[in-house]
Amino acid sequence: MPVQEIVLADSQGRITPSGNPPVFNPQQRPKVSLLCLTSVPSRYPFTSFGAAFAAHCAFREKALSNPDVREIHTREDLLNGDGTIGILFGIQNAPEDLTDESLQALYTEGVRSMSIGVPKYGGGFEHANEPLTEAGKALLRQMAAHRFILNLSGMGHRTMLDALTLIRSENLNLRPMASHSGCSKIFEHERNLPDGILKGIADLHGYVGIPLSTALLGRQPCLDKKQLDDYYFEKFESHIAHASCVMGGKRVGIGSDCIHQDMPLETAEKLFKRVTSEKGLQGGLRRIFPNSPPEIIESGSRMFEVLTKKLTLHSEVLGENLFEFLKSALRRPT
Repeated sequence: MPVQEIVLADSQGRITPSGNPPVFNPQQRPKVSLLCLTSVPSRYPFTSFGAAFAAHCAFREKALSNPDVREIHTREDLLNGDGTIGILFGIQNAPEDLTDESLQALYTEGVRSMSIGVPKYGGGFEHANEPLTEAGKALLRQMAAHRFILNLSGMGHRTMLDALTLIRSENLNLRPMASHSGCSKIFEHERNLPDGILKGIADLHGYVGIPLSTALLGRQPCLDKKQLDDYYFEKFESHIAHASCVMGGKRVGIGSDCIHQDMPLETAEKLFKRVTSEKGLQGGLRRIFPNSPPEIIESGSRMFEVLTKKLTLHSEVLGENLFEFLKSALRRPT
């Protein structure tokens, strides 16, 4: 599909709330061209390949049962769209018993990106100073051989820096992205990225998706719904502007970490309270409701329409940058 037709792309989207099958509401088909979906999120820290593989395959089967979607395996799959929604799968928290054979199995079943922020390989975002381990270095070399994308979001800063250094020093064919991370200069949070990491990603022709997650955008003031929308949209635009300034305008896009489905605020708040009360889900993110701008919650299926109405965003940020990154990162068909 030509670049000009790929206008709306999300490097960290969700179809339904956590724990629900990833099936579109027929009345709320997302107005988006490309969605990167996490089939095995960090909330399920599977240490075994078998459990993670089974979870991915079940999620993938449901996601691909949606009408008018196509799975993106290769560069050609990305280019040859026909009005369908392109879906690219990734997993967070790589299993600790991965082998070259199991990596190949994940790749064959559609996994294209992976994060490695677990103790065997390095540090997660709550352990910012943990280095990349020898096992982590070996895994990155294997990922490069299979042409995976390394997703830095959720990893600790030291592990990120070590990974970027290894990729550069060994000239690994491993493209880095941060699917949903903000900028530390705009809001200090363990999940957000210092300028040095932003520059390191840009130097390796990588990509950063700015989230609409309020926990990462800024500290929530006590405001009414309209004021909250204005506050968080302004913060979102500031993260976009800063990342673009540091990295260059071709390296930044949208990684919403939001649901592409409409939901009343009351329903969303009940869901938020249920999900965050589950053990381990609150963690260091320090989530508060609303967990994204209220208008995004209420109009999730039209997320990009809301953003273009509220903000001045160039087409590159809306989707072309992610498209171009994936075009260069994905394999050509053999």
